[in-house]
Amino acid sequence: MRPVNAILLLVLSALGFGAMALLSKLACRTYDGATVAGVRFAIGALVIGALWATGRVDARPRHRKLLWVRGLSGGVAVVLYFMAMQTLSVGLATLLNYTSPVFAVFIARASLGERLTWRAGAALALATAGVTAVVLGQGTDALHAAPDPLWVGLALLSSVFSAAAVVTVRALRSQPEPETVWSIYFAFCVTGVLCALPVSRGLHWPSPTEAALLLGVGVTSMFAQLSMNAVMRWVPAALFGVIAQLAVVCAMLLGVWVLDEPWTLTSALGAGVTLIGVLLAAWAHQSRPSDARPAATVTASASSSCDGPDSPRGR
Repeated sequence: MRPVNAILLLVLSALGFGAMALLSKLACRTYDGATVAGVRFAIGALVIGALWATGRVDARPRHRKLLWVRGLSGGVAVVLYFMAMQTLSVGLATLLNYTSPVFAVFIARASLGERLTWRAGAALALATAGVTAVVLGQGTDALHAAPDPLWVGLALLSSVFSAAAVVTVRALRSQPEPETVWSIYFAFCVTGVLCALPVSRGLHWPSPTEAALLLGVGVTSMFAQLSMNAVMRWVPAALFGVIAQLAVVCAMLLGVWVLDEPWTLTSALGAGVTLIGVLLAAWAHQSRPSDARPAATVTASASSSCDGPDSPRGR
């Protein structure tokens, strides 16, 4: 895949995640976060399952252990993120969840041997500083929306699991016989439903508006996840982490427009810094042709280090 195409898909994926965050926040007005997450997973599982059953896609699992790690880490990450979003503002919850690139860099280094270049490091620092400024600029109310620090901790924990999930997708897509985007997403959705069920408060019959919101969550998340899975064979985890920060800015802008959340000069400057970080990441990726090729085959030791922990990773 050409670098420019990979970057474009990553940008579209980030925008999809940003839209999903807003729709999820709206859905959490009448449903608990775990239930919204469960519906999101169920929609994805039903769609991919139907396409697989009719022979339109190939969702056969090839690397079962890694798929379980991806499913469990990603499922826990989403459930914690959606639960935190019930109480936190959409901006703060998304920002905390999207600190995952920091953890992903170190997990990718330990499990896949990916090297963090100074350019990627600078891009990550700029993007992280930018999204922090975006949320800080929203004012005191946005930052203190959580009644208990517990929810802030859960949102941060979701970012750790999210980081592990992204690195595992990278590993799955870098195998000699790479896992298909369909099998990765299907395993993620099925396992995610199992993660959401124990903490869900139950699903009441939705009104037309509620049904539209839940469907929107499912569709936007499906588009964003499949786009991400498609390019993770061709880009390092660090690049994904930087461009993914656009999801936070997107969620902020939609929050201003739809929820009338505050938007200040600090937020606008933060969005600009984030965009500079994204452009720097794109330049760094394009200037290294080797990054456009599939990652080196994951060795047995690297695979085992990914398989081992049922712990961390992310989105």
